[in-house]
Amino acid sequence: MGMIMKKHNKIIGFAKFTFRCLSLVKSIGYLKETGWVKSKIETRIVDSNGSPIPWYTYPCVAFIDERLHSGMTVFEYGSGYSTLYYSSKVNKVVSVESDLTWFEMMKDAIAEKGILNAEVHYIDLKSLSGEHYVKAIKSFGEEFDIVVVDGDFRNECLIMAFERLSKGGVIILDNSSNAGYEEGKDFMKNMGFRHIDFWGLAPIDYRHFVRPFITGTRMC
Repeated sequence: MGMIMKKHNKIIGFAKFTFRCLSLVKSIGYLKETGWVKSKIETRIVDSNGSPIPWYTYPCVAFIDERLHSGMTVFEYGSGYSTLYYSSKVNKVVSVESDLTWFEMMKDAIAEKGILNAEVHYIDLKSLSGEHYVKAIKSFGEEFDIVVVDGDFRNECLIMAFERLSKGGVIILDNSSNAGYEEGKDFMKNMGFRHIDFWGLAPIDYRHFVRPFITGTRMC
């Protein structure tokens, strides 16, 4: 009886080991397919092909990516790899940036890549009030299909974005699990927006959180 139990335990142990190995292989496959391994090694926000992507969770990127088209316009509070990504997918990208160093980097990247449909505007918060930053979206005289809130004054920007969002548009609040954004999130809910939470891996990071606020049916 003792020998049988030992063999049984060995079989169970081997089965568990095999399962863990298969799970690890599957996980590594996913990390390579999404580009997480490449982004981690190179410390860049890119997919498996080395192309720029937003610093969102992979489920959120997938959700957004399959719904973008060349007729859309995007406004960003805060520029970055997402600026380069959206410029390859939509008609126009407008970003405002309060970090001078980052602004110069983005301006150079856009020029180096020969991108003609993206523009980044620097707003110096040392000499201008936050109101200039928040209201920047109104200075372009148009509505946007996607507004990304990933910079300063996020509550105020969420509220202002509503005024320049196209019918059926989407507002994306990055790092939405962080404390301090309740006012803006409550405003969006009160205005009839639905939200979708995307937990998961993001480039370079182990865990991240993004919340798009959706109205209408365009992005659903």
